[in-house]
Amino acid sequence: MSDTANATMRKIVTRGLIAVFLVGVVVTIIGNAWLEIENSGLNPIALSIRTFGMATMLAALIGFLLASMSARISLPGISLGGSTFRDTTLVLNDPAVGDRDIAKLVRMYPRLSILSLEGTGITDDALAQLDVLRRLEHLNLRGTRVSDIGLDHLETVVTLRRVLLGGTRVTDRGVALLRTMLPDCEITE
Repeated sequence: MSDTANATMRKIVTRGLIAVFLVGVVVTIIGNAWLEIENSGLNPIALSIRTFGMATMLAALIGFLLASMSARISLPGISLGGSTFRDTTLVLNDPAVGDRDIAKLVRMYPRLSILSLEGTGITDDALAQLDVLRRLEHLNLRGTRVSDIGLDHLETVVTLRRVLLGGTRVTDRGVALLRTMLPDCEITE
C-alpha cells in the first residue's frame, strides 16, 4: 500500500463488514472484515449495499479505490455490475451535491431503500426525481433547502416509512399535508 494510502487509513477491524471510506466516497458491503479508509479533508459521500457473494467484485472494488486515492472519486465511477441488492443505502452530505446530481443518482441506483441528503444543496426540484425510487423507505432531508412545494412530489413515493425534515424550509402546514398524503409515514421535523 502506498504512503498516501497508509496516511489516510484510520483503522482496520474485523466485524463481518467490509467498508471503504475513501476520498469523499464510502462503500459498505456485507463481507468478512471491516476496512475503513478515510480522507479527513473531505465530507464523505456514502453508498451502503447489502447483498450476497460479492467477494470477487469486492476485491476489484477495493483495488480500484486504493489505486484512486489521489483523486476524488465520483459515484458514477463505482460500478456494481449485475449484483442483486436486497437493501441499498446512499448517504450524501456534501453541500456541493445539487438537484442535477440527484437526478443522475436515482437513475443509476433505482433500488435505494434509504436516502440521506442531509446538508446537501438540494431544493424542491430534487424531490421531483424521487418517484423512480420504488423501494425508498427512509428519506433524510435535514438541513436542505426543501420547502412545502417540494413535498408534493413525495406523494407518489408510497413506500416511504420515515422522512426527516429538521432544518428545512418546510412549515407546519407542509408537514401536516405530507402526513395526509403519506399516512403510514413517520414525519420528523
